[in-house]
Amino acid sequence: MLGYRCCSDVDRLPCSERSALFGGAGERVFDAYCNVGTLDPNAILRLASLHPHVDVLVATDPAAAADGRTDVDDPARGLLDALQARGVRHAEVPRDHADRWQVLSKHLGSDYPGHPFPHRADGPDRTLVDRGSDAGGLRGRRLRWDSLPWIADVPGWPGLRVMGAHSTHERMSDPVVFEGLEHDGWVRRDDTFPSNLALFRPANVTELDDGVRFTLRRESSVVREFTAGALSTAEAFLYGRFVADLRPARVAGLVTGMFLHRNGPRQEIDIEFTGNDTTRMLVNVYFNPGCDGARLEYGARGTPVLIDLGFDASDEYHHYEIDWSPTGIRWLVDGELVHERHLWDPTPVPHLPMVFHLNLWHTRSRELAGRLRQRDLPAVSSARRFTVRRYPWTAQLGDELKSRVTGVNSGSENGS
Repeated sequence: MLGYRCCSDVDRLPCSERSALFGGAGERVFDAYCNVGTLDPNAILRLASLHPHVDVLVATDPAAAADGRTDVDDPARGLLDALQARGVRHAEVPRDHADRWQVLSKHLGSDYPGHPFPHRADGPDRTLVDRGSDAGGLRGRRLRWDSLPWIADVPGWPGLRVMGAHSTHERMSDPVVFEGLEHDGWVRRDDTFPSNLALFRPANVTELDDGVRFTLRRESSVVREFTAGALSTAEAFLYGRFVADLRPARVAGLVTGMFLHRNGPRQEIDIEFTGNDTTRMLVNVYFNPGCDGARLEYGARGTPVLIDLGFDASDEYHHYEIDWSPTGIRWLVDGELVHERHLWDPTPVPHLPMVFHLNLWHTRSRELAGRLRQRDLPAVSSARRFTVRRYPWTAQLGDELKSRVTGVNSGSENGS
C-alpha cells in the first residue's frame, strides 16, 4: 500500500531472489522483505554493506524494554544499535504505536495512505518449496495483464510456492448447496456494473430441477437496453471449494461467469466463458491490498489466462471448480487440474471474504467477447449442482473476517 512489492512470512528467499539480492545476479522481483527466516541480523547487516541505499525498519516490542531485557535478550534492540553504529538508514517501529502509517510514511518519504493500516496477527513462517511435478502439464495462454505494484510481471517468475499452516487435503465441511430460489442462502441480483450492458433482473433467473437457467434478452430499462440474470450467495466465504456444472451461452458479446468477488478492497477469482468462443475458458484474479474497508479498486484487466478446453463447453454440461486456499488457487475441469497459481504468481492470493456468483451478462468489450447480434437473442446459459465447501480450519481465522454481505457491488447501478 506504500508502493513496495513485499516478500513476507517465508522461511527463506527463493534461490533466484537471493542470488539477485546478495550477488547482483539477475533481476529482483521484490522491493522489500519482511519476516523472512534467513534474513537474520547478520544477513541484514551484510545487505546494508552491499546496498548503500537500503532502508531497514525494525519492529520493537515495548514490553522488552519495560522488562529491562538486555540486547542479548532483545535481538531487535541489538540490531538497531548495530545499524546506528554503522550509519545505516533505519527506523524503529514500535508494535504498539498508535499510528504506524505515520512512522513508515515519514521515514520512507511516501504519501500517507488514505486507507486503514492492515493490522493482522503475525503467523508462522511458511515453508518455501520447489515447484513439483504436479505443476507440469498445465495449459493456458497469458493475455494482457494490468500493471500495478502488486502484480509481479517478471518473465519466467514462478511465484512463491509454500506449505502453509493449514492443509487443503483435510475433510471439507458439508456443502452449502442450492436448495431453490426461495431459499435465503441465494440471491437473485437486481443491479448491474459499469462494464455490463445489461441490467440483472430476478425474472431472468429460472429454476430448473437441480439448478437455474439465466436468460439475456432485449428489454429496455432506465439504465440499460438489455436485461440478464445473475445469482449469488447471501454469505461471503473465506477460502473453500466452489463448484458447478455449467453450460455457457454460445452467443458473441455475452459472458457466462462463475466467480468470487468483493469490493473495498476489490478482490476477485474468475471462471468466464466468452460467447464468441466457448472452446476456451478464461481464468483471472484481481487483487488489491489492505483489510476490509480499504477503497482500492484498481485494475481493469486483472491477470487473465486463457485455457483451451479441448471441447465446446456450450454443447453439454461440464464440471468446473475453483479451489481457493491461503497459499494458492486451483482451477479444475471435470476433475482435471488445468491451471494453478501460488503466492505472487503473479499477485498475492486474495485474503478477504468474497461472495460466490453465477451469471450471464453483455460485455461492453468487443475485444473480449465479440459483437452481439440481436437476432441471436434471447440467449440462455444454465448451471446445476453448484455447491460451496469450507475448509474446516477457516473458523480459526477470526470472527473479524466473517461477514454477511447484502450489497457486494458498492458501485452498482440500480434500475428499479
